[in-house]
Amino acid sequence: MKKVSIKKLLGTALALALLLAVTSMPESVTASPNLVGNPGFETGAVSPWTGAGTYSVVSTNASTGTRSARVEGAGGNSAFNQTITGLSPNTAYLLSGWFKAASGNVSIGVKNYGGTQIAYSTASTSYKQQTIAFTTGASNTSAQIFLWKGDAGYGYGDDFSLTLASSPVPTGIPGSWNLAFNDEFNGTSLDTSVWNSNWFGAAGAVSPPVNAYETAAYDPAQVSVGGGSLSLATVSKPVTVNGTAYPYRSGLINSNGHKQFTYGAFEARIYLPASGAGVIANWPAFWTDGQNWPTDGEMDIMEGISGQAQYHFHSPSGGPGGSASGDFTGWHTYGADWESGSVNYYYDGALVGTISSGITSSPMYLILDYAIGMYGGPTLVPATMKVDYVRVWQH
Repeated sequence: MKKVSIKKLLGTALALALLLAVTSMPESVTASPNLVGNPGFETGAVSPWTGAGTYSVVSTNASTGTRSARVEGAGGNSAFNQTITGLSPNTAYLLSGWFKAASGNVSIGVKNYGGTQIAYSTASTSYKQQTIAFTTGASNTSAQIFLWKGDAGYGYGDDFSLTLASSPVPTGIPGSWNLAFNDEFNGTSLDTSVWNSNWFGAAGAVSPPVNAYETAAYDPAQVSVGGGSLSLATVSKPVTVNGTAYPYRSGLINSNGHKQFTYGAFEARIYLPASGAGVIANWPAFWTDGQNWPTDGEMDIMEGISGQAQYHFHSPSGGPGGSASGDFTGWHTYGADWESGSVNYYYDGALVGTISSGITSSPMYLILDYAIGMYGGPTLVPATMKVDYVRVWQH
């Protein structure tokens, strides 16, 4: 979010896009049973898969065994689909599959799990293994996996698996990850060994906001934990801090002095109140910051600017970023993969943007806040931003 110059960035809409890349499978993190029926098509039948377009089980082009699934894109889209039932809500799963294309591209993915469809594509003529991490929605108990081809030629798939992850995994972010930090907010109070509840103020004190464009001071009384989530609440309760009067108070937490990270996958599941259809109220943010701004960098994973969900990366080189299309009010997952020289941003497991200039390498701490101010969306008071969890993984 949010040192002073960030607020110049109000535009640059980017369309929500699927990441078309193939990556190596992460190290196995689960020994749970495979939930996919007929995963290698060795029965010779399609069932319990279903199909669309031109599809068949063939006795050629197997990754292992003797059979594979074949889809042909000529004349329209073709797919193998399987709906997996009996899943647990709000739970991390791993989908894995092998696929290749005789020509053109072929994709595997997952949808209808309570989040945005995640799909990966390959044009490789040799089998590649792809693993997709996803987390079911708060009330979702099923997911649909698929092998899909939309252009001419054949595509093949084999050896699918869907397993319960033994520890949380990043949503939609490829790679091999180890969980470095998580707070699930399952207690009844904020963990003060990890978090501060104001902006560089004494413990328990009301502090000024992050910058001069905000109109709410940060009051630890507006921060609470209960019911499995963190709450950051706005309230109309005037206060004067350091000689400046603020008409509102709100909540903020940061891990400065406790937890900081260099590189990794960062993710939070957040509920954002709406001020209208698809319009994010106030000025919420999930971000990281270094000790010396802007030299050490600032990574805005999600910031509600002018009612839209935006991302940026600030450094001495500037503050490039963009806006994700769609409605991001309510519950959504926001993530970023910070690597040397680049940051990929993921909303609900889908890649929404990449920044590859001015990426810093100094440690940064975590921040979540619910600001009110001129660069946010319409002011809504009272209102409560909720956070289900915050997680960080590293290679």
